Formats: sequence, structure tokens, C-alpha cells
Amino acid sequence: MRVAGIDPNDGSTITDVLLLAGRAPSAARLASDGLRAAAARSPVIAHRVRRAVEAALADRSVEWTDEEREQLAEALAVPAPLEEADEAVRQRLSTLIASSGLPMAEWAVVLGVNVRSLRRWLGGQIAVNQSVAVQLAAIVDVRVTVDEIAVRYRRR
Repeated sequence: MRVAGIDPNDGSTITDVLLLAGRAPSAARLASDGLRAAAARSPVIAHRVRRAVEAALADRSVEWTDEEREQLAEALAVPAPLEEADEAVRQRLSTLIASSGLPMAEWAVVLGVNVRSLRRWLGGQIAVNQSVAVQLAAIVDVRVTVDEIAVRYRRR
């Protein structure tokens, strides 16, 4: 995963950007959330950095130097790309949800995730978890009855 123009393996760069963004009162909480996500190596790092930097640049109470503004703008320079494979997984998930007639809460149980993560995946806010992508690719059929949900998987 890439955080705009920043290497996600370079924790110091992400930390620097978030600490800089945190100078803006309106971005302080968002930057703090980003620092926690970076420390946990969470898949939402890109989302957190983007939100903090956007809020910081929009905050008129902070006077940024040209160098600071350039560093923040660099974090937004390249839109966080959705890989084609990730988009295919989103499409597969969306199709399965629509065709099965099951609500998202039921699909979250089937996939072993919480509903919030499922919604964020579908909305493109975060990358789909790799284990879930593998699980979705293996689903052959979903049968729903009053008493049960039967998911048939392809053998590997």
C-alpha cells in the first residue's frame, strides 16, 4: 500500500507528515489517529494520513512555511491508487451481496469480519483484507434458506 507519494515502510516519513499536520488545531485529532494507525501498521494508514493532511491544509489558523506546505502537499500529490485486483475483489463482494439477498451484517458474519470493515471495503476507503480476498475468490455458490446460509467453496 502507498500513502500518496510516501513509502508506507518509511515510518519516519509518515510520522513527520502526521506531526506536521497535527500543528493545525482542526487536524490534531486526525493526526493522532494516523499516528496510532502507523504504529499498529494498520491498513488504514493511507486514509488517516490523507484526512489529516487535508484538514491541516484547510485550516486557516496555521501559517505554513513554503517548505511545510510542500511537504504536506507531497503527501497528497498522488491519489492513493486502488489496485485493479482490489477493485475486482470489491466487485465480487458487491455482486455476492446483491445476488444472495443477505444483509451486510450476515455477510460480515460469513466472512468473519465486522460490518464497519465490510462497508469500508465496499466504499473503497481501505484495501480488502488479503485473507478475505482469497476467501471470496474461492466461493462457488451461496444458498440461503430460512434456517441456514450454505457457502460452497472451490478446492484449492
